[in-house]
Amino acid sequence: MMNLCLLQQELNKGLCVNNLKEMARVCYDLAIAEDSPTPFYVLHNILSDIASHWDERPLLTKEAERVEAELLPHIRSVVQGLMNGASKEEIYSRLDTLIIRTAISLK
Repeated sequence: MMNLCLLQQELNKGLCVNNLKEMARVCYDLAIAEDSPTPFYVLHNILSDIASHWDERPLLTKEAERVEAELLPHIRSVVQGLMNGASKEEIYSRLDTLIIRTAISLK
């Protein structure tokens, strides 16, 4: 639960490349430590993908703000569900939405 609190604190800082990398690391650590690693591994990959995408080229502030506005609520929803003990079905539904939104936002 401690790392989930850390992840939530990092989310409050927003989505910048260094913060994305830190959140991805926390998610990876959680994936290794938890009995149900899937949500954390998916979050790790999504956060790493965003960081990679933004690392590859100059990032316009307008684009960063758009992606953050589109994805941050969905990332928070997954993390909140994990913190509140939501069912696997609910977590996977939230992950599905996040995956779709990420694919759309980063294309």
